[in-house]
Amino acid sequence: RQHIQGDSRAELLLQYKLTIPKHRDSMKEITGHQLDWTVEEVAPTGFWLLHNEDIRLFLPHSNVQVSLKEGDSVKAIATHDEDNNPVADAMLPETPIDSSMVLLAKDATARGAYFNWGMSRDLYVPKKWQESPVYPGMKYVVHTFVDETSGRITGATKLHRFYPETS
Repeated sequence: RQHIQGDSRAELLLQYKLTIPKHRDSMKEITGHQLDWTVEEVAPTGFWLLHNEDIRLFLPHSNVQVSLKEGDSVKAIATHDEDNNPVADAMLPETPIDSSMVLLAKDATARGAYFNWGMSRDLYVPKKWQESPVYPGMKYVVHTFVDETSGRITGATKLHRFYPETS
């Protein structure tokens, strides 16, 4: 096993490439789920976590609010960082995946909107998943799910796909 020697992003990305590929299918299965992890290794920029002895993810310092050491247990959610690398996040969401909740819109762009939902990264709702335009500062019912195409945690204000119509 290779260890991170410094605090460089290049070394961290090398570690991702050495660790994650054999678990791509497992990552699809666990993305968005809150799981129990064990701190396997402390690195300069975060922690390497192990789940069920076979899935290993990196937990950056920015994604955890408590101090951890090797052997500690931590609840975290499997997700992706801004570069689409698989990571863990111990700042748990206010709503579990595949459920709906009223959330506050933080920002809106031409491509989509961002909602505060308790994790280190805001929940992204692409335009194609918006029922109507989203305005920052307003509250919306948002459904969270893992997008089948991208494999990322995504939100939707267009709810008809998730709830059957009844008469």
